[in-house]
Amino acid sequence: MIDKILQYLNNEMPKDERKAFEIKIEEDKELRKQVELNKEIDRFLVKKNELNDIKDLVINIHKDYIEKRHTKAQNIKRIRAVLAAASVLLLLGLLVASIIVVHSPAYIYSHNFTAFNTNKITRGNSDLNEQYMLWHGLYQVQNYKQVLNNFNKLPANYQNETSITLMYSCALMQTGDYKKALVQLNTATVENNTLLLAELAWYKALCYLKLDDYTSAIHEFNKLTTTSKKHGKKAKAIIKKLKRVNRGATPK
Repeated sequence: MIDKILQYLNNEMPKDERKAFEIKIEEDKELRKQVELNKEIDRFLVKKNELNDIKDLVINIHKDYIEKRHTKAQNIKRIRAVLAAASVLLLLGLLVASIIVVHSPAYIYSHNFTAFNTNKITRGNSDLNEQYMLWHGLYQVQNYKQVLNNFNKLPANYQNETSITLMYSCALMQTGDYKKALVQLNTATVENNTLLLAELAWYKALCYLKLDDYTSAIHEFNKLTTTSKKHGKKAKAIIKKLKRVNRGATPK
């Protein structure tokens, strides 16, 4: 499947096959997640130039070898030594690249995002609005496009609830609209509910991460280190990773 993903991302897939693959991406959550992760990793590595320097070094060494392979025999040992050194550098470069990927925002996001869990949300029988029940069912089966399409059918008092704002925002994030999700999360109001406040901060931080606003992401993660038992440890670990790769990103 990774070959298909790479063909798709590199525009090497025939038109009909590409159209069918895009439909499959739309229907398959795990495939969509893999495609998104590969996109983000490619974008992240383009920003970082560590591998480019190593690649240029190896190319130059190879040219040097071709030009000098017909020279005197005593030069062969020196060339072999240079090639051996280049191999070591290449391995070190690949190791550095793997570390960079693990610390990349794309990797951090994909390994920390899970849609808001609604299992703990309870309502009395009088609150079980039929449209809400249908909408909530769509969310539970991860039909996020229909969640977005049917949001405005909910009663107004439902739309303003923080838990529903979290569900709606997660649906936006799952469909790639991180800016709109952030607007929703920033307009939510919560009084005396530390759990919901923590969830809002967590998803805001992840949105900022996807929007390459690492300073704001760290700011939100930093709040969680002291206020959330659920997210505190993960937030501390993420802050460390972001600071290693993005030296300019510091808490506000």
